[in-house]
Parts: sequence; C-alpha cells; structure tokens
Amino acid sequence: VDLNTYQGKLKDQKIQEDYENIKLIYEKEIDIKSFLEKLSIKYDDKGEKSLLFEADTNFKVITHNGTVTRSISEAILMLFFDHLGLKYEYEKGTITSKGIKLLPDFYFPELELFWEHLGMLSDPYYLERWKEKKSLYEEIGIKVLSLADWKGERKCCIYTTEDDIKSLNILYATLKDKFAEAQG
Repeated sequence: VDLNTYQGKLKDQKIQEDYENIKLIYEKEIDIKSFLEKLSIKYDDKGEKSLLFEADTNFKVITHNGTVTRSISEAILMLFFDHLGLKYEYEKGTITSKGIKLLPDFYFPELELFWEHLGMLSDPYYLERWKEKKSLYEEIGIKVLSLADWKGERKCCIYTTEDDIKSLNILYATLKDKFAEAQG
C-alpha cells in the first residue's frame, strides 16, 4: 500500500489544490476494512468509520474513531493502536513533575509512554522545534528513542518518522511486538 502523506505541507500552497490531490489519491476516504485487508491485518468489526479528508483552512483527517488529526500518518498510527487494544490519549497536555508541559502526539498512561510522530523533518523549522522538544524530554529525565531502538521500556518517549510509515505491514508487526514487550 503506497501512502503518500501530506503532513501539513500546505504553507505556500492553496488548500484546495492539495485537497484535490488527496482526493485523487484517496477518493476522499479510506474504507477501514479494505485498508486493513490489503495489509493482511485481521479485521475485527468495531463499528469503525472510514478515514475522511476534509478541505478547509486547515488540512484535517477524521479518523476511524472520529478523532480529528492533521496527519494521515497519525491517523494510521491511531488505527493500529486501536486494533492492538492500546489505551492512549491523543494530543492531551501532560504536565511533568518539574512543571514542564508537553503536548505529545500520543500518551499511553498505563505505560507512562510518550509518542511523537515526526512527519516533516525535512522542514528546518519543524526540525528545530523537534530538537527543542526532545531536549525538554531529556531535561526531565525521559529517554527519547526511535521505534527501532525501543525495546519495550516504559517511562520514555518513542518517535516515529515517515520512513517508519512507508511499510505499513512492517510497522504493524513492529508495533504489535514492541507493545507486547512493554506490557509483558
């Protein structure tokens, strides 16, 4: 499955133009059942909706569970997390013991695990913001690990990039194995 993500690269372009490109690629929505079947992932009917794309002043993806995100990749991660039965919070502020407020993409309270998806590392401003955020995590004693380096540790921050999203079958299998280690 080839997913060309549009991670908010709309700064200098008209939303409608990008929306039309997305519409051509995705036909405005992705059917969850057929999407998972293409990835050879067992589909359990949980009454999920499709992934929907809406054009307005901000690019939005309405996920299978009704959550609004600005990232197709985050919507896919959310779908996989839900199918693995993981409990998480999406973009909810977490205040640490040192009073620093972090807004991770995902937070898994039972594992005390932060998750950041880095979708635009080629953008210098985005990369600089990530470096600052990473420093904050490290300053308060939270180890920051790539998905590849994560061995199931708790109380850390895991990050994924667009390279992790390129092969969805591998990503799903990796998430399944790593979260099994973390929960075990």
